[in-house]
This record gives sequence, C-alpha cells and structure tokens, in this order.
Amino acid sequence: TLKTLLEAENLELSAVAGYTNFTGGAEAPEVPSVELQIAYVEQLAMRAQALGGNLVRIFSSYEQPGVALAGQWQKTVDAIGECCARAARYGVTVGVQNHHDLGVATKTFAELIRQIDRPNVTPMYDCWCVHLRGEDLEEGVSQMAPQMQFTTVADYITLPRSQYQPALVNYR
Repeated sequence: TLKTLLEAENLELSAVAGYTNFTGGAEAPEVPSVELQIAYVEQLAMRAQALGGNLVRIFSSYEQPGVALAGQWQKTVDAIGECCARAARYGVTVGVQNHHDLGVATKTFAELIRQIDRPNVTPMYDCWCVHLRGEDLEEGVSQMAPQMQFTTVADYITLPRSQYQPALVNYR
C-alpha cells in the first residue's frame, strides 16, 4: 500500500491535494455541486487519515459573473465550514490555498479564514498569487505565518504575457 511505501522510505504525508471551486456549477443549479465537493473533501480526509496524514489542501471559489458577490462569499464560507466539520471526524485539518478569486488577496484571505472560524482550518498561503498580483510578499507572509501549517514555495519567474486582439490588430 501507499502507507507501507511511505513508512518504508521514512516519509511523512505532507498533505492530500484537493481541487475545489464552491461556486462552480451555477449554470446547472439542479446539480448538487457544492454537496458533491464537500463529499469529495470528506473522502480526501479519509484518505489522508489512512495514510497517516492530517491535512487536506483545497481551494475556495472563482467569482462568477452576474451573481451577487455576497452570496458567493457566504456559499464558500459555509461549504468550507462543512468540509472542516466532516474532516474533523478523521482528525484532519482543511488547508485553504489562496489561488481562487475569493480570498486571493492577503487581507481578503485572512478574512475568509476568520469567517470560516473552525479550529481545523488553516491558511495555506501560496506566495505565487501574491507575487503575480504585486502585493508585498514579506508583509503578507508575516500576516499569515502565525496561522499557517503548510505553504508552497518555488523559484518564481514572471514571464511577459500578451493576448492578441484581432479587432484591434494588436496585443493586450
């Protein structure tokens, strides 16, 4: 089993990576997209526990155009709160990474974590998003570090990007 391989190599499971978007599926409201994702996170928590881990990484939500932001925000807070409740049954913490629109800015991310208000939620502050947005990296890390259990670091290289605009015969 994977747990046996981890133990044989004297390795610990850092986190199980989940991919969520709690505002996704708005175009088909009859599909229980949020409930399916919550069940998915619970399954990841079960697997993390079985592998000797205690952390599942998820994302928040992409902002959906034409839908009230306050409703999207509350749906995200409630969904992650329920993920935390279910993960707690397995002794697992839910780590929210700041990749998606809701919570990508450091100040907003801190407020998202505060509103989720669960003992087993932790920010997984990824500097990539902060770097791309031009935020002060040191300030953001200092703000989030006391709560963080895990983060991702890399040697970030920003490459110029352009998108051709045929109507303008030019690039943006």
